[in-house]
Amino acid sequence: MTEWKRLVEEAFVRQKRGAASIGDPQPAPPPAGSTELEICQAESRCGVVMDSEYRAFLRSCNGWDGFGDDWYLYNASELGAQGVWADGDALLVEYLASEQDGKLVAPQGTRLLLVGVSKFSARFLVAVFSTTPAQDPVRYFDCQSGTDIGYSSFEMWMVEQIDYI
Repeated sequence: MTEWKRLVEEAFVRQKRGAASIGDPQPAPPPAGSTELEICQAESRCGVVMDSEYRAFLRSCNGWDGFGDDWYLYNASELGAQGVWADGDALLVEYLASEQDGKLVAPQGTRLLLVGVSKFSARFLVAVFSTTPAQDPVRYFDCQSGTDIGYSSFEMWMVEQIDYI
């Protein structure tokens, strides 16, 4: 199981080091974790069952505005709610409609859920979560310019992003 507190701290330390090396202001620290109730409410709003790994991430770091300086990872209270998440989800719907081959579709019994957006480009992080407690394999997709890169876990995506910091 992923040690999310350690991984989040590593990302934050790298961000601080990077900012200091180019004279940028220090980034804000990642937020504290969400509660189990907040996660359950998000699942209910979205009609999905989140995998244990993503739930663990939210419990240790409830979203993150500024992850890698580029990403806005939604917190549990925002997922499926009006406001900033709904705005991002509307852009994702436009993006998916514009894909020529329509390759990113939710298999039966699953739902695409926007979990993060780039703050500087039309780039989205999408999870494919089960709609029932069956715990089907979860996938994550980093979507940009018609290229949807798949990851078998949230950790794999996160580690790759940390490597770029």
